[in-house]
Amino acid sequence: MTIINSLKKHFDNKKNVENADELSVSMQNEIIRLAEDKLQKPLSNEIKSNICNRGWGYMGLEGIIDYVKYLDGEELENYLQNLNE
Repeated sequence: MTIINSLKKHFDNKKNVENADELSVSMQNEIIRLAEDKLQKPLSNEIKSNICNRGWGYMGLEGIIDYVKYLDGEELENYLQNLNE
């Protein structure tokens, strides 16, 4: 069985999908919290939508968390603004 098939089988299980949703929401909230702390201001609804409504997988969300931790100021705002592209 390939890794992709194994992951697909794992996430086809309804219980795991519910857990995945909780984890995804938690990761999205962490991205927003980290970004707002770093920028010292609330994120716009558009940026929050880019983070929360794109259907990011765990690896995508983890990558965003890493970038939020790494980037500062205008670079961070530009990065978050352009997530929808």
